Amino acid sequence: MYKRQIDAYPFVRLHQASSVYGVASTVLGDGSVQRDGPEKGLHERATGEDVRAYYRQVLDERLLASGRVEFHRDCESLGAGAVVSLQSG
Repeated sequence: MYKRQIDAYPFVRLHQASSVYGVASTVLGDGSVQRDGPEKGLHERATGEDVRAYYRQVLDERLLASGRVEFHRDCESLGAGAVVSLQSG
């Protein structure tokens, strides 16, 4: 069965501080500094779930809300505006 690539690595964490990533005018993370562990004193690095939640929010609140973007979940682009479902073909 088809496995969504977005769920393939639940343990992933960003390589750099969360503030380095994201889209313009929408901050990823809160800019907090880690208080303990081997990265104490460094800015937070978002988890995979944090990143997925961030981009879901950007998609819903900015892109889809604009009315200028369509999102076809679990589909592949065939070009020229055509898409095919990865679930049903």
